[in-house]
Amino acid sequence: MTTNQLSVHNWMHAFGQVVNNKPTNIDNDTRLLRARLIYEEAIETVTALGCYVGNQGVKLNFHSSGFVVDKVKLVDGLADLDVVRLGTASAYGISMRHIPNIVMQSNNSKSWTGEEVNHIQNSTCFVIKPLVDIDGLFVVQDHYGKILKPPSFIPPEAAIAVELKRQERDGIYTDS
Repeated sequence: MTTNQLSVHNWMHAFGQVVNNKPTNIDNDTRLLRARLIYEEAIETVTALGCYVGNQGVKLNFHSSGFVVDKVKLVDGLADLDVVRLGTASAYGISMRHIPNIVMQSNNSKSWTGEEVNHIQNSTCFVIKPLVDIDGLFVVQDHYGKILKPPSFIPPEAAIAVELKRQERDGIYTDS
């Protein structure tokens, strides 16, 4: 468990919120609370970025082009997201110490080879650019700038499952 997560874990325990020491399921009330907290902090952060959620709740809209981001509100929102994210992990008895590295390994597999790019080259709905400082690999983005997964993408779920099994066996205080 990271120092930040331990701090959140201890705070939640002191304030009577659900925390667990091994991966487990939680009751519906706690699950709903965690979802509401994440949603609330995500909306506050999106608002600090000068955006708002449209009527359908899916599409983000921007305030006027002259909008100036309040960096204090932005950083507060980002920090609050970290707290509720780590708190949710603690409620489920999950240590996040190794999870970001697992996900980043997977994200690193989002680079496209020249051969993979050749299969989509004629499509106009993608932006294809060479990776910075890495010859022969490319990044493919949709029209919003989201990085798309190549056919060779390695999803993180299998490695996450192995890590959760380790935590179930050893507990979350034995992160080695």
